[in-house]
Amino acid sequence: DVSYGYSNQRPALKGVSFEIPAGKMTAIVGESGAGKTTLTWLLLRFLQPQSGEIIVDGKLLSDIPVDIWLNNLAWVPQNPYLFNDTIAANIKLACPNAADTAVQHAARLAHVDEFINQLPQGYATQIGEGGTRLSAGQAQRIALARAFLKDAGLLILDEATSHLDPETDALLQDSLATLCRNRTVVVIAHHRSTLTRADKVIELSHGQVAQSQEFKVLTTPIQEFKHAPIIQQSPQNQAIISDQRLEHKEHEYDHHQPSSKLSIERRLVKLLSPFTGRILLSIFLGFATIASSIGLMATAAYIISAAALHPSIAELQVAIVGVRFFGLSRGVFRYLERLVSHDVTFRLLARWRVWFYQALEPLAPARLLQYHSGDLLSRVISDIGSLETFYVRTLTPPLVAIMVAMGMGGFMSAFGSDLAWGLIGFLFLAGFVLPLLVLSLSHQLGPQMIQARAHLSTVMIDGIQGLPDLLAFGQAGAQIKRVDQIGDRLIRLQARMASLSAVQTALGGLVANLCMLTILALAIQKVAQGQLAGVLLGTVALGALMSFEAVQTLPLAAQNFETNRTAAGRLYELVDAKATVNDPTEPLPLLSNNHLEVNHLSFQYPPWGEGAHPQSSFGFGLENISFSLQPGKHIAIVGRSGAGKTTLINLLQRFWEYQQGSIHWGGNELRLYRQEDIQKRIGAISQNTYCFSA
Repeated sequence: DVSYGYSNQRPALKGVSFEIPAGKMTAIVGESGAGKTTLTWLLLRFLQPQSGEIIVDGKLLSDIPVDIWLNNLAWVPQNPYLFNDTIAANIKLACPNAADTAVQHAARLAHVDEFINQLPQGYATQIGEGGTRLSAGQAQRIALARAFLKDAGLLILDEATSHLDPETDALLQDSLATLCRNRTVVVIAHHRSTLTRADKVIELSHGQVAQSQEFKVLTTPIQEFKHAPIIQQSPQNQAIISDQRLEHKEHEYDHHQPSSKLSIERRLVKLLSPFTGRILLSIFLGFATIASSIGLMATAAYIISAAALHPSIAELQVAIVGVRFFGLSRGVFRYLERLVSHDVTFRLLARWRVWFYQALEPLAPARLLQYHSGDLLSRVISDIGSLETFYVRTLTPPLVAIMVAMGMGGFMSAFGSDLAWGLIGFLFLAGFVLPLLVLSLSHQLGPQMIQARAHLSTVMIDGIQGLPDLLAFGQAGAQIKRVDQIGDRLIRLQARMASLSAVQTALGGLVANLCMLTILALAIQKVAQGQLAGVLLGTVALGALMSFEAVQTLPLAAQNFETNRTAAGRLYELVDAKATVNDPTEPLPLLSNNHLEVNHLSFQYPPWGEGAHPQSSFGFGLENISFSLQPGKHIAIVGRSGAGKTTLINLLQRFWEYQQGSIHWGGNELRLYRQEDIQKRIGAISQNTYCFSA
């Protein structure tokens, strides 16, 4: 009497009761939305029944520890998640300590070994996030190999062969029969080849058991099903895609070359050009703020020193007004400086995000297969977020410091050139030498932090997306440890950066106070020689000390510069990437004539080094494909998993650029149209449709 609902208005299961016999195969059937997958998630302990109980061998399932329960079952979901790792590592998810021979044996049973062995790196081939570089059938067979590798007493197959072609599905049936022998099997399927082997069939309808039969209701022989034609059409209406390959031609694709020879720093500054007026205003306000601070301290010191001589109030009137002016102007200038600076920063962030998204759009989906979604997310959020400090903490402080140093040099020169040069020397030490020292000590810390943050984002996204598979195979703990290790490395890097910041703050304070003492010593000599009034000692000394407010942020600016440069480099790596498909300079209008003609079409996936598409090692993914489709007619594209059916559809949508042959639409070459116009005209239903959160 198990019930579960995702909301009060939509119960997925309502009072479901049935028995799954041990050592037998129980098939669960029903229309989409009947509650089949919800039932498997209850068996996997991903969900808990809201009412009713699941009993296993006389024990409540809720009383059995989750890890013990999951250790005794294997699960093949309808859409398995493949991690951004090697083929061997993905199969070993079921048993991390399995020997290579056991992995290869599991792959043979899943009929995926032939494909793997054709790859240059074999089982060490990287397959990309979610197995995006594999066909759906190949990915599903790798998931089946996981189940073959795990020796579990309970096997749950959630439409595990839904993406397989009939020929491969027929081959797998014998392997599945071996796998299911002497095991309790729960299978959700619509394929007759699977149902004929079931000892019991349970039909769900609207979340309830509609029918339960403990005999084989479908008696069509498997041999008959194996050879039954999937599409009954004339030969001219079928395009058969084979596994033939041509010679590999690596030169067809250019490897990544930056499109601009400008330095990263100059390109970043160039992006600031629309805000030049606001930036100059912000720099002036920053200078005015520090100048007001210096004026406030200098005039206050003069008043205190002069007051000791008991002058009349009229003699101090100008200084008193100065203190009031500088005190008020400092707050006003600081507020205006922060207002303008943050206004520019937020405008820059908006501009950078739009600029980066516009640069990404032409690269999708082909070029972006090189990158993990977690890495892309890190670039879009963290790297662009890092550039938030480029203007406020990297570019502006040195310019403000130069203006203050020049102003204070001129002010000090009025009391003596030695005072001016002494101050400039210490400002140079704190504002140039110290930042260089900090930069040398923190070399690669900023880039390492950005890379560690991107790696952490990649692993976390992988773990979140593949969490059901991790939980089902008992590897969630290992994934958490992996995240902890990467997180610990990031924390250590941040701790080193924080320690370095503390050291530079201490050294900056030391240099500032040494400067004040030096200026004070020189000024005392001038007082003794009658070259300087004694009441100006405090003004000179404290004025020099306050001028270090302009340079105390420069060591931090040096740290930020290295971080900003690395973040910008990661962004420009994508911005400079050459798009796989480019629109013509003078595109033709797409006519209403939908006649499609494909002549001797051949396509080769690009070799991208470690991120190479596995199919690229074969040479051409499609070879010499030709067919014609008249308006109002239909055509069936058939072939084994990995034969190139999805690749052909992607070429028709202009997601990839083909190397040989031609595709004509309405009598014109497909390349002569804008990609957007073609994609608007085609309605495509993919195997894994993405639904947005809305």
